[in-house]
Amino acid sequence: VYSPAEGHNQKWHRVVGAMHWAALLVVAALWSCCADAAARADLVAATDTPISHFAVDLVARRETSHHAHAIMPDGTVILAGMATDSTQQVGSTTLNGGFAGNYWSWVGLHDSSSGFFWAAGTTTSALDDLVMITATCADPASSSVFYAAGVYQGTGNIGLAGTTKTGNGIFVMKFSRSSTSAVWVKTANTAGDISVTYASKCVVLGTSVYVGGSSDSDLVFPDITLPMTCGATSSGYIVSLNTGDGTVTWGKRLCAQISMVHGLVTYGSTLYAVGFFRGNFFDYDSTSTVLQSVTDITCDNGFVLSIDTISGALLPTLSPGYVRAFAQQTTADPLDFTTDYAVDVRDVTTDGTAVYVVGHFQGPVSFGTFSSTSTQTFVYIAQASATGFKWVNATDLEKTITTYAAWPTVDNAGMFFPQSVALDADGFIYHTFAFAVPFYPDTSHTCQRLHTRASSSSEDHDAALVVYRPTGGCYIASSLDADSQQMPVFVGAMNNTVHVAGFLYGTNWGCFYAKATMCKCEQGYCTAGTSAKCLCNAGYTGARCNTACSCNGHGTCNPSTYACACDRGYCGAHCELHCAGGVCAPDGVSCLCDSTHMGVQCEITCDSNSVHGCLASTFDECLCKSGYTGNGATCSMCSLSYYKSTIGNSDCTQCQYYATTATEGAISSTACMCGVNMSRSGLTTTTDCVACLMSAKTTVDDGPCTCTVSHTANSATSRAQCECVAGYYVVGSSSTASCSGCPIGKYKSSQGNTDETSCAACPYSATTADVGTVSEGDCACGVNASRASATTNSSNCVSCVMGFKGAVGNDACTCAANTSLETDSKVVCECAAGYYYTAGPPQHCVACPAGKYKPYVNDSESCTTCPYAATTAGEGTTRVEDCACGLNMSRSDAANNASQCLLCVLSTKSSVGNQACTCLPGVTPKAGSKIECECYAGAYYNATGKRCEACPTGQYKSSIGNSASCLPCPYNATTAGTGTASVNGCVCGLNSSRADSYSNASMCVPCVLSTKIQLGNDACTCLPGKTPKPYSKVECQCAAGSYYDVPNKQCADFPVGQYKP
Repeated sequence: VYSPAEGHNQKWHRVVGAMHWAALLVVAALWSCCADAAARADLVAATDTPISHFAVDLVARRETSHHAHAIMPDGTVILAGMATDSTQQVGSTTLNGGFAGNYWSWVGLHDSSSGFFWAAGTTTSALDDLVMITATCADPASSSVFYAAGVYQGTGNIGLAGTTKTGNGIFVMKFSRSSTSAVWVKTANTAGDISVTYASKCVVLGTSVYVGGSSDSDLVFPDITLPMTCGATSSGYIVSLNTGDGTVTWGKRLCAQISMVHGLVTYGSTLYAVGFFRGNFFDYDSTSTVLQSVTDITCDNGFVLSIDTISGALLPTLSPGYVRAFAQQTTADPLDFTTDYAVDVRDVTTDGTAVYVVGHFQGPVSFGTFSSTSTQTFVYIAQASATGFKWVNATDLEKTITTYAAWPTVDNAGMFFPQSVALDADGFIYHTFAFAVPFYPDTSHTCQRLHTRASSSSEDHDAALVVYRPTGGCYIASSLDADSQQMPVFVGAMNNTVHVAGFLYGTNWGCFYAKATMCKCEQGYCTAGTSAKCLCNAGYTGARCNTACSCNGHGTCNPSTYACACDRGYCGAHCELHCAGGVCAPDGVSCLCDSTHMGVQCEITCDSNSVHGCLASTFDECLCKSGYTGNGATCSMCSLSYYKSTIGNSDCTQCQYYATTATEGAISSTACMCGVNMSRSGLTTTTDCVACLMSAKTTVDDGPCTCTVSHTANSATSRAQCECVAGYYVVGSSSTASCSGCPIGKYKSSQGNTDETSCAACPYSATTADVGTVSEGDCACGVNASRASATTNSSNCVSCVMGFKGAVGNDACTCAANTSLETDSKVVCECAAGYYYTAGPPQHCVACPAGKYKPYVNDSESCTTCPYAATTAGEGTTRVEDCACGLNMSRSDAANNASQCLLCVLSTKSSVGNQACTCLPGVTPKAGSKIECECYAGAYYNATGKRCEACPTGQYKSSIGNSASCLPCPYNATTAGTGTASVNGCVCGLNSSRADSYSNASMCVPCVLSTKIQLGNDACTCLPGKTPKPYSKVECQCAAGSYYDVPNKQCADFPVGQYKP
């Protein structure tokens, strides 16, 4: 029994055989789609006898939608459901759904006096169309309007005679009680699967209506798009719409692999949302802040969030109304690998001071500080707080989870998922769900045992309603017994009236709705009938029988409060318990025994290795402690490989999966771990312990073995196995296994213990640089080879042509001297410019000889002879421009290097080039010529000797050139020597001078009676005894008395007898 406020253990005084609850059932007069179709339903109390009966007519051949019911402020109940027949009678209204066989929805307003006074329905147009209302909600401030939400597929009238929509998506609509047409309809299209698209719950606060659900694709409203986030396959959403016109004010997405919003409730400015998610993390609105991390991504987990109603943002920590809690599945089923474990939060309610949630879980689960290792299926109720779950169906101060709904472990039967929770004004909590086998709502059996009808099989499901006290504990539990199986989906409470609705299936199909007036007697029971009232147990008084005063002589009664103050050692509400071997518990109604006693009053002494029974059925037994086994009198520790987690005299349980324990006396299956040199065959503790492979382990634990063999790493799928790393394959087996590198020319890209055949050969004739290659990308061409294609490494490796490569790789070949790579090739080298190809062998390139050139890089062209008789300075010439005139030659046209090369004339050139020839000594360059030099004046060109020679004596040449000859001196003149360059160099010779003493252009004549001993035009010198002849350079006169003897060319004396005057 537990308190909504504290979750503390409460030992409520059991009233054996007394009825805790009586109800006045006001049954809704439902409608009929078959004249003779009826189903009986009973509300069963603790005595297993029906209190009242009511008829439930068949409504449709399908179930009602989840949470598709609500209560208006004036007590009017909104009921909604699905139909598949073409028509449906709701009260006095016949609704036409259109195409028979499709899913379509109806909605009706119902009160206790009029039954159904308002009804409307959606319609469909073609086969497989669907319009389904899955949630309704009332405005807490008005009973004139209400809201509905759901999903549609194909073409249908969504707005109940108001709006037709084609496609897939969700819808939200507002109704007025004055019309069967919607005030407004807001739709959101989706391209996803409509079977996993939901509008699970709606709630109204002020001017906003909030809708939650999930979809597997974007939700596209006219004014906002809610995209799928973080790679989810199905994502929960919450959207806020303005109640005036349906405008979307904000929308948020959940972020997980799979998520869904199940329940919503508001209080003040806070919106509380609950649901589930699956995946290794959980986020809200893609804030990149992980709200919850999960180890096992295959399990479902529950959440409780508090959201600001204005902005849609999560409430910050410590803000008013802040609540955040997570329920997490902790492991998979160790016995039945087919079990789909789950934990979910299905609905939420609050009174502003506490937030209560309901749901279910199957398999080991953690609610933060609370945990359960049971593999059964349970429903639960819990209080969520700012720090997680304040309590989860707690039974003691340690707040451990106990069986809330317990039953025999047969066929995994138990609680079912559609659940609903509500609070009334007195703080009583109402929880409804389905169950399949008898169970007690709590471990203290405060409430009666509920069961299905006697004729049912283990697969039949009945509706359960459990009511909890505002101060703690189960107050009343009841079940609805009908000829068909029931699935309750809604519970609501208002003014001491509880409303329950759901659907029937099995023998009959239909919907049910029941209303009961609560008579709340805390220590007593209600009378039957319309004027039910509390009849109190002895010692209690008050309208609710909650005032007590009876102390059994072991305490003092407080007359103002009717409460007992017990004497020391006594406890209980009436001081009825005497704690002989212990003390009173803080609750004041039970004993807390010391470690050596047990029993209701701690009167039994236990063995040193045992404790008191702690259960009502074992108060007279001593039970071996956890980790011990025996008969209670003698308890021995569990041996290695065994454990015992419970207090009792049962045998120790052997560890599963070949595990052992580190010590004796293990108290939990978590102590079962793999021994020395062993670890898990998989990555979880639910796989067998096997021997370490190529590894070792010196401790008892579930850690991985440590690799001991070179080139190994821990397996990604086994804690016990080390595997050869990529590039290596396993050799040998078991204790002799080792890893060897893939041979050269092969690679292995993945880690694993495969043999050499797993090493793949490099493609394209490639090889590897060493053993142990890990990737095809490391395959490359070998020495003296490279890729046939220069643009991709996915081409064959071929040998270098006129090149070489000294290492493994995909680099281009290095070309030999005088070669270079062919364009777009890594392997073919071509003869460089200036070289021509010869096939050999070996094939190689030869330099173009002197006088030839080759301008291109290729193997196809030969060398070209230089034009214009030119040559080259050496071998390997690449350009015609490098063709030039050879030794002692130059261009015939000094201004044009494309002119003929001719031999130097009177000049030399000692190198190949187009420069001018250098003149030989004694000659001068010819203007405008690079090859020819000319003889100076005074010299002539000897064509035979190809040289300049001085004009001989007696000749002259006054011009520079090689064409003119030496001329003889005129006037019988001569020259002083050879090489006379001017006629002026012609003078009279020895013993002669000019005939005209006034002109050097006169004839040279011999001296007369005179001499001249040098060349020149000077006058002759008279011989002794002679006198110059006037006006003559050559003649002298004989003296008086003599004459000139011409023949003898001398003067002679006149003979006797002659004279000369």
